Amino acid sequence: MIGTARALSQAVDAELGGARSALLILATSPHLASRDLTKFYDEAQQVVRAINVNNILLTDKNGQQLINTLRPLGTALPLHGNLENFRRVIDGGETIVSNLFIGAVTKKPIIAVEAPVFSNGEPIYGIAIGIVPERLNEILRRQNMPANWVAGIVDTSDTIVARTVGGDEVIGKKISPDLKQALMKAREGAFEGTTLEGIAVLTSFSRSALSGWTVAIGIPKEGMFSFLWQALLGNVAAAVVLLAAGIMLARLISARIANSIRALREPAIGLGAPGPVAVPAVNIQEVHELGQSLVAAQRLIDQRTAERNDLRRRLMKAQEEERLRLARDLHDQTGQSVTAAILDLKGIESLVQEKDRDRVRTLRAQLDGIGQVLHRIAWELRPASIDELGLTNALENYLGEWSTKHVITVDFHCADANLDKRSDEIRTAIYRVIQEALTNIAKHANNATRVSIGIVTSDDMLHLTIENNGRGFNPAAYSSRLGLAGMRERMLLVGGELEIESSPDNGTTIFARIPLLTERTAA
Repeated sequence: MIGTARALSQAVDAELGGARSALLILATSPHLASRDLTKFYDEAQQVVRAINVNNILLTDKNGQQLINTLRPLGTALPLHGNLENFRRVIDGGETIVSNLFIGAVTKKPIIAVEAPVFSNGEPIYGIAIGIVPERLNEILRRQNMPANWVAGIVDTSDTIVARTVGGDEVIGKKISPDLKQALMKAREGAFEGTTLEGIAVLTSFSRSALSGWTVAIGIPKEGMFSFLWQALLGNVAAAVVLLAAGIMLARLISARIANSIRALREPAIGLGAPGPVAVPAVNIQEVHELGQSLVAAQRLIDQRTAERNDLRRRLMKAQEEERLRLARDLHDQTGQSVTAAILDLKGIESLVQEKDRDRVRTLRAQLDGIGQVLHRIAWELRPASIDELGLTNALENYLGEWSTKHVITVDFHCADANLDKRSDEIRTAIYRVIQEALTNIAKHANNATRVSIGIVTSDDMLHLTIENNGRGFNPAAYSSRLGLAGMRERMLLVGGELEIESSPDNGTTIFARIPLLTERTAA
């Protein structure tokens, strides 16, 4: 849920960032430099239709609105609706995203992305793009969350900008005290609290480092845990019935029956462990049937476990396939389009006047940055070299880039000559475990200077070791964290196991073992 809130926060940043980019380009309009407001008004109307925003506003240095695309050119307009933010733009030369305020023309809640317009190094105008809360509400609606979930977007003043529950009545209100207290303690996390409506929820939240805005998602506790309580009560009731039956049988049946029941003690203790249950022969029909029930129960447990593991494998395979598809789309389609645009701009640069070439170069630099970001995202989703050049090359390339980015020495040694011939499931598990381990090192092992990764095989077992000299931690205290749990899950699905050795100030070593006998049998 924290990951979902973080992704929504990034989507909000993308929405605001797109408006900011369009605003900065519009601020360099030659019509503003020549102070031809009539032509600029027509240009602003075209931009409003193109990027689907509420309005574009042009204000003089004193805060007087000169142009508002919501009104015809020449209409008498009021002062800027948020003079405090406007002074930051003019006096500080900042490009800002405002908190929610009431528009001077519409008299309705609105958010503004605002920037100064310079002439000869001095600000002459303030230009702003207005975004209505409904547009941000659409980001939340696209997630198709259950109707009883509460998701909201909060600005830096703890004011609700968008919310899936409550409609327009809650827009502009302050957040609940529980959420406000949580935001004061951390940038993201989860807690138990109540909504503005007084509903008990489990809430996850994430605050954007770019805009400072927060996305929070609340799930009613009653709906989340009711089915768990039902299952627990059912198990308790079944256990009570079995216990009562056992007591009655113990009192009524002879020592021979008692001995027969004792014979079933070991199979009962082993119920749920891997492998078949061995039930010894007994002379009492009822006890024999009980033993066969244990055998049937073990078979059912094995079947359900196999089905669950198969489902997990299918889910992870579907996830990897989707990552591969997205990575290829980003690299082959979007990336090529960005490259083509850069080449076109390079050709155009020589055709425009010298005074406009800086704008072309700026656009080229921005597109080049976008291309690098797309390449990094595609690489992290699924390096093509895993499928094309093999896992060994993919790991070497990834570790090289990671080492350069984080300034940490990485020593990689692979003694498995058949690593690239292993099943796709095993290769993917190895890659993702290494990727997650390096992510944890970058996040938490602040003083690490060296990482050593080794892959060897012995006795039909593949051994993966990841060691770093960072500050270390107590594995027992963090065993349920998402990263470690994800690594253990991947190892479990390939029949392997994961072990962590660490202590504060003594570094961390991860041991992963994957049996190869199962792979050879399947082949």
